[in-house]
Amino acid sequence: MFYLHRFLRLTPVYMIVIYIYTTLTPHFATGPMYSAVFNPNPVGYETGISYCQKYWWTNLLYINNVYPNDLMQECLGWSWYLANDMQFFIISPFIIYFLYHKAPVGIGICIGLLLTCFGSLIGLTISKDIEATPFPQNASRENFLGNSVYTKPYARISTYLVGMVLGYILYLCQGKVKMSRFVALLGWLVATVIGLSVVYGLYGTLHGNELNKGATVMYITFCRFAWAVALGWVSFACITGYGGPVNTLLSWPVWIPLSRINYCAYLLHPIIMMVFQYSLPTLIYFSDFLLIYFFLGNIVLSYSAAFIFSVCVEAPFMALEKLIFQRDRSV
Repeated sequence: MFYLHRFLRLTPVYMIVIYIYTTLTPHFATGPMYSAVFNPNPVGYETGISYCQKYWWTNLLYINNVYPNDLMQECLGWSWYLANDMQFFIISPFIIYFLYHKAPVGIGICIGLLLTCFGSLIGLTISKDIEATPFPQNASRENFLGNSVYTKPYARISTYLVGMVLGYILYLCQGKVKMSRFVALLGWLVATVIGLSVVYGLYGTLHGNELNKGATVMYITFCRFAWAVALGWVSFACITGYGGPVNTLLSWPVWIPLSRINYCAYLLHPIIMMVFQYSLPTLIYFSDFLLIYFFLGNIVLSYSAAFIFSVCVEAPFMALEKLIFQRDRSV
């Protein structure tokens, strides 16, 4: 039931979104680029829809982050995250079992997986000469957002392990930890520095200042792990009573209804953005205000569509699962 519930929780909505994207999206709008980008039967080239027609089954099996190997060929390219999440979810009970019953073994497994992740990233970065830039600068070199290290489970498991270990620590201390004000402030300072370093660490590469080889390897290897550690501190501090105004903001009740439709918003928002972008009859002129306008519009449209989709699709499937398996928890 542990695995079946997870599969039924994610998959029906996921498959219906793929169906809508593959069959209905071509009819949502028109435009100079729209008919080409959303052509279900392209001749001489491939589209996202044609890739979904070929590889939708990899999404159903949650292996689309490893096959097809090219991110651009994946059906719903942004759904690589769901594949990683499901794969890590499958192995998580075994790790949790050892953490609970044989802590040294469980910790050893986590350390081993973490070192495997770091070793894979170091080896691939060096052997493939991967560049650490948010946007490709050299067509002959692979970017760290490319196929080798962006979607693969061996490159992403470090963040999942941080969450598991944090949960284990909170279980051991039962969410009660005593820290001095100095230690708490130091934790917030370190977490903030780490988080900002990850976000702005590649700022110089946008202005032609490429990282040297050592810095490139360091960033690609540890950036996601470091980001998870920074967010882990936020969770730890808030749960143990040292969150202050951050905990007040994150505990704001207004987030509760939004959290219930986040999954649908995640699945739908790229489709909404693409439909708008490719239906434009002309190119746009960049301005800060225009991007803010687009950003806010995309948020409103995405969550509006997610609410409708959640009510009409997600909630009924959750209620059906509850009826079939006599689950006591509310939908």
